[in-house]
Amino acid sequence: MPNRVEFAEDLLHGVARLRARWETNGNEVTTFTVQLEAWHDGEWLGIRRYDDAHGRPHVDILDRQRNEYHKVWLNCTRSDALTLALRDIHGNWERFLAEYTEG
Repeated sequence: MPNRVEFAEDLLHGVARLRARWETNGNEVTTFTVQLEAWHDGEWLGIRRYDDAHGRPHVDILDRQRNEYHKVWLNCTRSDALTLALRDIHGNWERFLAEYTEG
């Protein structure tokens, strides 16, 4: 039976958050999205997004106009990509936010 998890976590109140959702069937992750977001001009904008759209896990790096300007394909399972995404954003969100605001 599929199980769905969805949450948003404040990283810096009113400035940065992690938003995530995934579905599992047993121990297998069947789909996922993990996104670092920044509050800008009254709305949350994506900075970095890990997901499995296009049939494969990857990370999209986004600009302030919400355009994807870099995509990195991940050569791993959805489960491993989900773990990587959560660890990467938790460990590097301050640097990602600085790159976004400076860029």
